[in-house]
Amino acid sequence: MSSTSIPMPKNGVFTITTGAPGAPTVTALLSTDTTDGAVTGTATSTQVVSGGAATFKSSLHGVEHATGLGGVAQVFSLQGAALPPLMGAKHISTMAISLSAVWGTEGTASYTVYNDTPTPVVMKNVPVKVQWLLTEK
Repeated sequence: MSSTSIPMPKNGVFTITTGAPGAPTVTALLSTDTTDGAVTGTATSTQVVSGGAATFKSSLHGVEHATGLGGVAQVFSLQGAALPPLMGAKHISTMAISLSAVWGTEGTASYTVYNDTPTPVVMKNVPVKVQWLLTEK
């Protein structure tokens, strides 16, 4: 019998927010194929506004790379679409996440929110906390 190892995907919950009152919080559940760096997942953005909370969902896909450069050890480059896929729906169209360590738990994210206007919302250098859901032994 062969003892071939099957690579496990890395699954994590990425919480992206400044924590300031009224600031949006993006919670992304991302799965990374450790053999080729392909990333897929979903993100939910919630922002408390007068009268309740504004929420929208996005599907995300992209790639992950370990950099070995300075204070950024790992980068996730993602593109998004509205979930469900509705023409003109608000969604995260691009996102870049930089972690300070490979499979680390902290970093920053920058992302663009498409909102069916000529001027999308751009969020830069927002703090990220990651909770990895599965650890290889």
